[in-house]
Amino acid sequence: MQADARAIVEAVVTAARNGDMTAARIVLDRIAPARRDSPVRFDLPEIDSVDDIASAMGAVLAAVACGEISPSEGQAISALLGQQREAFEAAELAERLEAMPEDDPGVIRVEIVGNPEHTRQIAKAAEEAARKGGKE
Repeated sequence: MQADARAIVEAVVTAARNGDMTAARIVLDRIAPARRDSPVRFDLPEIDSVDDIASAMGAVLAAVACGEISPSEGQAISALLGQQREAFEAAELAERLEAMPEDDPGVIRVEIVGNPEHTRQIAKAAEEAARKGGKE
């Protein structure tokens, strides 16, 4: 089939040039595919830290509520904001780990490779255990 690919493409292009609208649609779908979605424009507060995510989510909800954006657009933007929150949290955790002294006998360093959500859950559980251990 690989050997015939060039000839097939040339035949479809030739048919499109000769007015075959089905062939023209095939060619156009490949060189200029239709957009599946469109840009969304609405006021979103600047997001410089994890603390700004809540106000951004509020702006998304308000835009959906007043019909400025659709619920599915709001959901897509909220998912992006959730990913941004995770990026901020990962960066914060990395900074905290870097700030820990290497020779502190009370610090156990663990590097987990894999699902970031599992890493976050383990880090949170470790922090809670450390807090509880310090209070007793």
